[in-house]
Amino acid sequence: MPTVSTTMGDLLASVKTLLQAQTVVGGDLYGIRQVKRGILPNNVQFPLITIIPEDEQVLDIRGRCATIRRDISVYAFVKGRSRADTLKLQVYADKIMETLRGDRQLLNGSSDPTVYHVELSEIDYDDDRSGSEMTASYLSEEMLPSRLTDATLNDNPTIGTIANEIHTTLNGLKSTTLSGVSQILRENWGNVANRRLPAITVEAAGQTNLPHEAGREQIDCSFIIDIYSKVASASDATLVSHLALLEPVKTALQSNASWNANCFDSQMQSISFNSVVDSSEVLYQTEIRYATRSRHVTS
Repeated sequence: MPTVSTTMGDLLASVKTLLQAQTVVGGDLYGIRQVKRGILPNNVQFPLITIIPEDEQVLDIRGRCATIRRDISVYAFVKGRSRADTLKLQVYADKIMETLRGDRQLLNGSSDPTVYHVELSEIDYDDDRSGSEMTASYLSEEMLPSRLTDATLNDNPTIGTIANEIHTTLNGLKSTTLSGVSQILRENWGNVANRRLPAITVEAAGQTNLPHEAGREQIDCSFIIDIYSKVASASDATLVSHLALLEPVKTALQSNASWNANCFDSQMQSISFNSVVDSSEVLYQTEIRYATRSRHVTS
């Protein structure tokens, strides 16, 4: 098992703890009134820091051990636009960067490192100078689950058939690891009439035919699996619960190589984290891009 591992949810918690520790009297971030995760609620206490997940990517796989890069954005906000506020913001932003740069392990409760490297972007300021942003990219490891394979493969599976297999597998987890999900749907979120949250959607995104090999074409199919949760009060707990849904979905996708003998390979491509406006409500959205490879017999 890799000893340097985390999840996006745990990473945000570790960074929050790291920054929060500097807001005490005598700390580098003393004066910050709140450190939170997720988008800002309607009523906030300035100055504050908020941490947002951006994306997660597999950089390399060796055996079952994957190298993962997770990007997060760290924002600082002050209340006004006066010169004093601008100078205060610059101080906070610099101290945030120094704090993040100073801890490249983010030890967990057992004193084990959860990451082994961090890269920081430049600090960007918004136009009115009341906010700053920087990106922190953390590297860690992840042990991939064992993969289900089939001794024989079906020829000529359609992209719809594979999408149905993915949907059926995820829907089967509603009584266990995805018990908190209200809907798992085989369609685009924009086409759903009766929406209940949290929800997961499975959508076939595209298909590419590859060159012939021994009389057969290889077909690459791409899919988008979206997870939606209602932001509501924008409390930390909302984002924490939303991110927790990602892990069992990842495990299900990474565990299945053939999807009932329809594919000879499948891979997670990328994960991105967003907030979207849906019917005047703000939702957290996690988008997983997933790819499969099948064979097609040609005459």
